[in-house]
Amino acid sequence: MKMFIKNKRFMSFSLMVLAIMLLFSISSVSAGSYDFTNSNNIQDFQNIIDTDIGDELEINLTSGSYTGLGQINVTRNVTIQGKSNPVITGSGSGLLFNITAPNVRIINLTIIGYDTAIRSNSSNLTIMGNNITTKDISINLASSGGDLTGITIEDNVIVSEVSVSMGYSAVYVSTDYSGAVIDVSFINNNITGNGGSSSSGVIFNTAGCSIDLIFENNNITGISGMGVLLVAPDSNNLQFTFNNNNITGQGYGVELYAEDGKNSQFTFTNNNIIAYDVFLMTYGVYLSAHGNNNSQFTFTNNNITGTYYGVKLNAYDSKNLQFTFTNNNITGTDYGHGVSLDAPDSNNLQFTFNNNNITGQGYGVELNAYGNNNSQFTFTNNNITGGDCVYLSASSSNNLQFTFNNNNITGQGYGVELNAYGNNNSQFTFTNNNITGGDCVYLSASSSNNLQFTFNNNNITGQGYGVELYGDSTKNTNITFTYNNITGIYGVDLSASSSNNLQFTFTYNNITGQDYGVSLDAQDNNNLQFTFTNNNITGTSDGVYLEVYSSNNTNITFNENNITGGNYAVYVYSYDGNVSGIRFLNNTINATNGDGFYFDSQGSSIPTDISDFIVRGNTIYAENGAGLNFTGLVAGSLVNVTVEYNRIISMVGVNITGYDTTDSSFDYNWWGVDDIANKIFGIDTNNHYILNITNTSSLDNVHFGDNVSFYLLVLNTTRDNTGVKNLPDFVINGTLNGVAYNVSRADGFVYEFTVLKLGNNILDASLDAAYNITTFTVKNNTNSTITVNPNPVNIGENITVGGFLANHTGVVFVNVTVDGTLFTNVTVNAGYWELNYTTNRTGTDLEVIVSFAGDSNYDAFTNSTTFNVTKLAVNSTINIPSNVKVGKTITIDGVLVDENGDVIANALITVTVDGKVYTLTTDSNGRWSLTYKPTHIGNVNAVLDYAGNDKYFSYTNTTTFNIVKGEAIVDIDVVKNSDGSVDVIITVTDEDGDPIPDYKVNVELDGKHIGDIVTDVDGVGRIHIPSSEFSDGRHVITVTSDDENFNVNPVSVEFETQNNDNDKNDTNNTNKTNNNPVTSATMKNTGMPIIAIILVLLTIFGINIRKKQD
Repeated sequence: MKMFIKNKRFMSFSLMVLAIMLLFSISSVSAGSYDFTNSNNIQDFQNIIDTDIGDELEINLTSGSYTGLGQINVTRNVTIQGKSNPVITGSGSGLLFNITAPNVRIINLTIIGYDTAIRSNSSNLTIMGNNITTKDISINLASSGGDLTGITIEDNVIVSEVSVSMGYSAVYVSTDYSGAVIDVSFINNNITGNGGSSSSGVIFNTAGCSIDLIFENNNITGISGMGVLLVAPDSNNLQFTFNNNNITGQGYGVELYAEDGKNSQFTFTNNNIIAYDVFLMTYGVYLSAHGNNNSQFTFTNNNITGTYYGVKLNAYDSKNLQFTFTNNNITGTDYGHGVSLDAPDSNNLQFTFNNNNITGQGYGVELNAYGNNNSQFTFTNNNITGGDCVYLSASSSNNLQFTFNNNNITGQGYGVELNAYGNNNSQFTFTNNNITGGDCVYLSASSSNNLQFTFNNNNITGQGYGVELYGDSTKNTNITFTYNNITGIYGVDLSASSSNNLQFTFTYNNITGQDYGVSLDAQDNNNLQFTFTNNNITGTSDGVYLEVYSSNNTNITFNENNITGGNYAVYVYSYDGNVSGIRFLNNTINATNGDGFYFDSQGSSIPTDISDFIVRGNTIYAENGAGLNFTGLVAGSLVNVTVEYNRIISMVGVNITGYDTTDSSFDYNWWGVDDIANKIFGIDTNNHYILNITNTSSLDNVHFGDNVSFYLLVLNTTRDNTGVKNLPDFVINGTLNGVAYNVSRADGFVYEFTVLKLGNNILDASLDAAYNITTFTVKNNTNSTITVNPNPVNIGENITVGGFLANHTGVVFVNVTVDGTLFTNVTVNAGYWELNYTTNRTGTDLEVIVSFAGDSNYDAFTNSTTFNVTKLAVNSTINIPSNVKVGKTITIDGVLVDENGDVIANALITVTVDGKVYTLTTDSNGRWSLTYKPTHIGNVNAVLDYAGNDKYFSYTNTTTFNIVKGEAIVDIDVVKNSDGSVDVIITVTDEDGDPIPDYKVNVELDGKHIGDIVTDVDGVGRIHIPSSEFSDGRHVITVTSDDENFNVNPVSVEFETQNNDNDKNDTNNTNKTNNNPVTSATMKNTGMPIIAIILVLLTIFGINIRKKQD
């Protein structure tokens, strides 16, 4: 359905009215949607925008193509979108959308034939899925003071023919210095500035603003201009993010101006950025951030290429900036630089380069940080290549830290060039790098204070200098080289003139120079320390070249190095100045063609003095020259040197003719020969070492197997080896009776050995050009071993005493004494002798002595040893029955035997049972026994003690047994008295029938407690019950006990009283018997009572008595 019918002019008024009415009819609706076809005109478009009053407006372009649309003024929120891939074709100029309202969306349109497709000054703009081609700026976002926020440009293809005469770029964003907030996102666009001159992809001209820009997954090209140009000086809180973009520009790939800003973040991740032009100096990325504070620049996983600079950064006059480059490929082709960083006059900067590949035809990395304070520069795991590979300028700066770790740095000129002159309190660290260059490492630290240079585990290779360091006019600086491989025409060149308090330390380095290995220039200094330890230093001309004169408190020490030079191993030069404070200690110094040490001051106008110069413990090879040659000094020079404990192998040992050597010493050296008359010139020695075989032990009466020792290297005066351990480590070779041996400094050059040859022995030794020989004679001797088996042995047992003679030919008897008993003429058979002996006493040091009186062939000898005879151990059983009861007599016995199981008869022992001691004597079978009756229950200890004697050790055995309750047998007798009372008699015995005294029972009459009875020594107790306790009838007397040591059950006696008037009956009964028992009961030891129930009708007494046991 068409809302408007084209070419019906007579109906236009009606249609307008109808449109207005339609708008009024939908004014209450939240959204209005209109479909426009190519039959609608520009006025139709504009009317809907101007007149629709809904909350939201949607205009759909449903036809395939639209022409003749002029400028549309978008003054409200609206979505203008294509439904059928519409193409809007302009007249060839002009503007299509002029947007002056927020919340506008331009979607899925193809726009061609305009100067500008979209111009907007409002926020919340979305441009998505469009294909735009224009002559001038395709999208122009301009603000005159308002914010440009919430703007998204996504999934568009934008091509602009813009050039310098028309505009600036395909997408152009501009503001004034209003402080506007700009928030724009570019996502998945193809943007091309395709003009013939200065045609760029994207330009932001947004000074003085707060900006948040996102570029993600775009292809942006400036055919004749910049890929992306961002102009944002005087801006704060910037956030620029570039992710996964392809950006290409003819002059600049990305050009960013962020001067005089604060608190900004610039992030480049996974981008390909290229600046190309064969005629122009192009920049892959150009960042200008001078005067900027508190900002962060991060480059990660980018490929950046420029013909002049890969990355150019200006950050001078800045503070608190962070620059991080990680995993990037950065190239400056042709004649440019890979990365150039200008950060002079700045403070608190951090530059970090990790895992980058950086290539420049000029500099790989160029860093200008002069006038900088408190900044850090870190390079880790990078590959950096350039003409001059890494250039660092840090002069006139303070508190800087430069760290290079695990980098590969290759330069045609300098590998690393560092200018740190006028610098204070800075640290420079190079660790595990491979550095190659013309002059490989160049360090200028002149006029600086408190610097630290550290080189660890680097491979440094230079076509000129390996390491060139200038520290002139410097103070309080430490320079350390450890475990480096350094190679160059000049290995290491150190200049430290007019400086104070410097320390140079070289340890475990390999330094090689085609001219000199190490050159040290250190004139007019104070308090310098140069230490070289355990290095390999090689120079084709000079191993070490020292120009170190006119200095004070200088300490230059070479210790345990290998120093090799072609012409000179060590060349010492002085010009109008004195040389002092130098030490060569324990080095190997080799001059292949000339002198080991050469001293030169021929260019001086005055004599020069050599003092406090020590050469000690070195091996000096100069087979074609002099070990030490002083003839290059100006006449009249004073030589005060100490040369001692060296091994000097040379054509001439020392030549010092014609100089004042009053205070020099050349003692205690080995000169390679014994006779040094033709080895040293101009000096006399008091002592020197010679090769001489001098015995240190007596050679009189030497025997086969004796140890003898000889000094091989001794002083020519004392013939002893005083001080030889201060010499360098070398060996003396020789033979003993044709068998080779060697000794070294560790042995004190003393040869000690065991004589294994009878008769004449020949010993010789050789060292360098010296040879010496001696002989000595050895006699026969003999001795014997002594064995005692077994040892130790028990007393009374037999031992075998024997031994072997060391030399036995012709020896047939020896004398042997065993514990004081002499056995003469014990036969020796093939060198072995033996006898048997029975031990008869104990002891720990009984002696065996074997002796030989000697004869014409052997010396007499006596040898002795001791053996031990020990006592026998004993033990005894203690046998106790398994069931032990209180009151039941048992037998305890055992057998006393020794450790061999033999019985010990008539031995006195004591056995203690429950604290009672029994003294016993074993019988002939070693048996002992005792009887014991337990008196209480519980665990009881039985302890056997044997005191021992000369033959047997003492012994104690302890066992514990348990005593359980016994069986108490209780008998009750009831006796009638004449007064009608009754006596109850209790008799208590144990299982053996023996009475149990002190046994307590409880007596009850008819269940009433009458009293307690305690038995006497006979086990008997009684209780009297008066007649008043009885009444007519039956009565029961019950006896119980709670004694813990015996089992017992209650015992009862039952009886009956019929007539209680006993007195009357008694008087009439002539047969009356008083105190007669009337009944009784017994508790057996089984614990179960036998109850006799007796009914006795005693008519005499008138009492019927019944006794029962409960």
